[in-house]
Amino acid sequence: MHSVVASAAVWIVILLVVLPVFFLQYGKKTEEYKANQCFSFQMEIMRPFVIVLNYTAITVILLVVCILLVVQTFIIVKILKKLKHAALDHQEFWVQLKSLFFILIMIICFFPHHIFRIYYIHHINDCFYYNEIFLALTALSCLDLLSFAVQTYFQKVFKHITCSLRCPCRSLC
Repeated sequence: MHSVVASAAVWIVILLVVLPVFFLQYGKKTEEYKANQCFSFQMEIMRPFVIVLNYTAITVILLVVCILLVVQTFIIVKILKKLKHAALDHQEFWVQLKSLFFILIMIICFFPHHIFRIYYIHHINDCFYYNEIFLALTALSCLDLLSFAVQTYFQKVFKHITCSLRCPCRSLC
């Protein structure tokens, strides 16, 4: 129940902060844009308010993902210490591993674009096409469903492996 309330709170804050700013600010200077070209907001990014908004979003995203990574790593280490060699046989371990895998997808797909965006904000005209490449990398996040399916397959395969194959230190098993 707590996760539902937390998720709802995040979405409410996003809807109350981001949407009004987007509708009130982006694309309002129509004299700077071509009528036959969509999604060309390079001039908007040069506005001081939008620069601050971009840096804030970048900082929040990078911090949240890094904090989630640290917390998830701590949880997995705690589970491994508790379960030792039997970790692969417990659903609790695999659930936490899926969460870690999701965080890694966020790092692989979204970090490059957001880190590049720090530079891009002040070099828009020089880096337009590079920005498009980094945006294309974010589309890889659509593959997370496929990666979860592959991970589930490997989970089933690992269930059939004995402890001697899983544990490099046989004396600890």
